[in-house]
Amino acid sequence: MRRWSSFRAITPAVSFHSLRALARSTTPDTTAVESATRGLVCETPPDMGAILLAAVLAAPPTFLRIDLDDALRSASGASTPLEPVVVLVKAPSAWVSGSTLTERARESVLAAVYGRSDWSAVYEVKGLRAAVVDEKKLPSPAPGQRWYELDASNALVRRAGLFEPLQSGPAIKRLADAADGTRYRRGPTLGDLTALRAALDDSKGLVKVPTSLRVGPLGIDRQSVQVGALSFDVDDSRLGVPLSERARAACGKTPACTLWLVGRWVKGSTPTLEVTWVGRRVDVPEAERSLWLEVP
Repeated sequence: MRRWSSFRAITPAVSFHSLRALARSTTPDTTAVESATRGLVCETPPDMGAILLAAVLAAPPTFLRIDLDDALRSASGASTPLEPVVVLVKAPSAWVSGSTLTERARESVLAAVYGRSDWSAVYEVKGLRAAVVDEKKLPSPAPGQRWYELDASNALVRRAGLFEPLQSGPAIKRLADAADGTRYRRGPTLGDLTALRAALDDSKGLVKVPTSLRVGPLGIDRQSVQVGALSFDVDDSRLGVPLSERARAACGKTPACTLWLVGRWVKGSTPTLEVTWVGRRVDVPEAERSLWLEVP
């Protein structure tokens, strides 16, 4: 019986290309592993998946620019085009086959962009063009971009522009929102109703509001729209896709949820948020939710 010890190379029989080919499969066959690792003597079976992944990630990364044209599927089956998105990805070269993305890489990117693996139930990809770009020629951060990097756990993680870490957490005073390129400062918490209303009424630019709402058969239930305990109306006439459709896509099967809405606050007896952008579901604990105000 073969005995395995700590990894000790006898001959340089393992090439990066053979490891990379094996790493594309989550379950490489025994014959392929024997062939690629011939000349290695070990006493304990190594974790081949970890070894192969480490070999791939250790290679110089590939920088990809992906131009995405898509549309939102409505409940009636209609398709409404969305604004084009530029996706920048830092990943191993194994993600590219020839001049195109591998199918597995394509699915990983789309699942990350849409925040769900079953994205095709809600979105329709009209066009996806991928190209390898030189690191020195990466575009400057701008609205309409998404930046992702493949981490050591083989998962795509969201990054700020030029693959910088995203800022988050209660201590952050300024937040770079990669979805619309606007910078915000943290405002009052939702529990302070007086300060919340004053900050909204005094706002001069955009506000980013964690908005609770309910979607019914006929659209948004106007009586349900709130930020904290403050009720307000919404004007979605500036959106290409109605807020009700975007809310259905984000909330899924849940009729009521909390979404990030960005827009301009119009004060009055019945204040109104003129919505210019709809974000994803709010994943911040309720006690830590705050209003965000555009930085001049």
